[in-house]
Amino acid sequence: MSAVDSPSRDQDTLDQSLVRGVAWTGGVKWAVQMLLWGVTIVVARLLTPEDYGILGMAMLFVGLVSLLSEFGLGEAILAFRELSSRQIAQLNSTALILGAAGAGLTVLLAGSVALFFESPRLHNVLLVLSATFVFSALGVVPGALLKRQLRYKALALIEGGSQLLTSGLTLLLAWLGSGYWALVVGQVMQFAVASLLLVILAGRGFR
Repeated sequence: MSAVDSPSRDQDTLDQSLVRGVAWTGGVKWAVQMLLWGVTIVVARLLTPEDYGILGMAMLFVGLVSLLSEFGLGEAILAFRELSSRQIAQLNSTALILGAAGAGLTVLLAGSVALFFESPRLHNVLLVLSATFVFSALGVVPGALLKRQLRYKALALIEGGSQLLTSGLTLLLAWLGSGYWALVVGQVMQFAVASLLLVILAGRGFR
């Protein structure tokens, strides 16, 4: 094989991996979405608009804090492919610290946010949702590494599997009469399950 043929063959392999990854991502998302629509319709009949309103107010604040706590660490791993294992472990530690800071900020401001929205129940909801920052932080680096390795099939299965599992849990809790807590617990469990699977597949240490 000539030196010219080798880069061409590598590029073809890369293109094929990318196409397969996109196909898996699209296929899994469509299949999961079809199932989720059915679950969502049933859950919507079991819960009230007020239940969804409480989660909506909480996620508005959580979304704002997420913008401050992400810092683009996953994108950094994708952009700088020459990072050493030590540097990746350091980024992993940084992500966890930022996640813990987001959780701490949410706990600190939970009471004030509840007063702002005039919804006392929002306080405890935000305390529980603060755990999502830690779970999300644990999955930042492993998720970025899987993307860098073009393992989109694994990413699609993790995302789809976690959504199906947590949707089933949400449906069960709603059927048992848990109200808005069915939605809250579902949100936390989705982050927890997805991050756990990411860590198992591509987890790195901390430095």
